Amino acid sequence: MQSKKLFGQDREVKQSSQSENEKLIKIGDLKILPCKQVYKPSDDTFLIFDYLSSLKPSLKNEQRKALDLGTGTGVIAVLLAKKGFTVTATDINPKSGNCLKLNASINKVARKITFKLGNLFEPVKKEKFDLITFNPPYLPIKPNKGDYLSLAWSGGCGGREIIDTFLEKAPSYLRKKGKIVFVHSSLNNLEKTLEICKKVGIKCKVLREKKFFFETLYLITGKPEMEVTLSKH
Repeated sequence: MQSKKLFGQDREVKQSSQSENEKLIKIGDLKILPCKQVYKPSDDTFLIFDYLSSLKPSLKNEQRKALDLGTGTGVIAVLLAKKGFTVTATDINPKSGNCLKLNASINKVARKITFKLGNLFEPVKKEKFDLITFNPPYLPIKPNKGDYLSLAWSGGCGGREIIDTFLEKAPSYLRKKGKIVFVHSSLNNLEKTLEICKKVGIKCKVLREKKFFFETLYLITGKPEMEVTLSKH
């Protein structure tokens, strides 16, 4: 059994062998099965997972909708479903769909999650959400042809193509009191990201950060500027 200390908390990541090639890992109260050619939960995942774990569960009469972009194994989508959200999860990796469905079933939330294959917001046009989560790829590399896993870290030219597109389009998919939560790397110019947030009308702020020897990861949240202004009165 391994124990990782993350963000001031002891988190046990228990692994039990299911087969020669598969290991079930425990993240918080969830059991997640990593899948071949799908991004495995890592430090960036844990940063956003820890924050979302602190959210209060939905009341029975609340109808909160969440969108998890680039869902991968579905660990964030499953957590949100456990919190009472009706979740739509998207990913450009076709192998992610089966992986998510498997993990949703393991954690008994399969009925609360819908997977849609596609890039960013393309599969959810005209829909709006109370919460949008994203752990974007950010390395300045191109994905290898036929290698689905490389899509998980390929941020395009300069490493900003994905994050810039996300920020520009996100406001159109938020409900009136909606919120975005995403991970950002120091490799991608934090100040530029905050400038884009302001330009598109989202009030963004850094909530948490985790330093590594090669980068710093930031957890950023954002709300529409109009909602932030109204809440002050």
